[in-house]
Amino acid sequence: MAALTRKTTWQTILILGLLIAAGSAYLLFALVGGNGENARALEAGQPAPVAIETFTKAKDIHFAREVHVSGRINQEHTYELVERDGTSIRQTRHMFVLFAESDPEDSKVARAVILIDEGQFASLQAQAPGLSLSTAPGSVDAVVNGRYEWIAGLSGLAKDALEKDGLSMAPEFIFIEPWSRNREADLAPLTPEVYYIPAVGGAIGLILLSLGEFLRRRNARIIAGFSSEQMSLYRAGEAAEKERLAKSRKRALLYFLAAAALAIWLSNR
Repeated sequence: MAALTRKTTWQTILILGLLIAAGSAYLLFALVGGNGENARALEAGQPAPVAIETFTKAKDIHFAREVHVSGRINQEHTYELVERDGTSIRQTRHMFVLFAESDPEDSKVARAVILIDEGQFASLQAQAPGLSLSTAPGSVDAVVNGRYEWIAGLSGLAKDALEKDGLSMAPEFIFIEPWSRNREADLAPLTPEVYYIPAVGGAIGLILLSLGEFLRRRNARIIAGFSSEQMSLYRAGEAAEKERLAKSRKRALLYFLAAAALAIWLSNR
């Protein structure tokens, strides 16, 4: 008689297969959707720039979250945002504040912020001639084309930096990330290789789902042929396994709480 597979084994395989398949499907749909948005943006052409003081999210965010705005960058409000994960740096961005051309030089109302990494500075500088990467006196005119973005982990840092300088956000305030290279290159169709990861992930997920279902059905066939004595032994083993799992979960929870407490203590040192 074939040996039984532990219930927790085939359940784990099924859950893992489901998670991998679902994650791969989500990634695939996101890639296809993003590719479609990019194609529509290229077909529609670059939108005309709008003055930042007249910008509204309802009508001035286009396909692929594209925005095209004009204004003035006050170089006295230039920041370096550093998001940390404990003691290590997770990501760094340079931030510039965009005001309306008609705003006074000492305006305290930020219309938008522009977030870049160092590799994007040349692209931004081409749209804002004379711009400096560090704090400098005066302002430069800018016509910025890119995407409306909300970069996780940096939005809070950006708001804190503005508040520290006494700046408030306009009602239609936005985060802008300029094109990394240029509009056509950043909106170009994705290469087929990009789809390999979700395709392979989906295949692995389906294989695991098939394996888990096979083991579940095989167990069911074996159990159906048990004698009353074998069934009693099986149920006793199931009860012991549940008790073992309950103890393992309690230990795992205690380890997690201890690790969380240690992480909080270290971050506050």
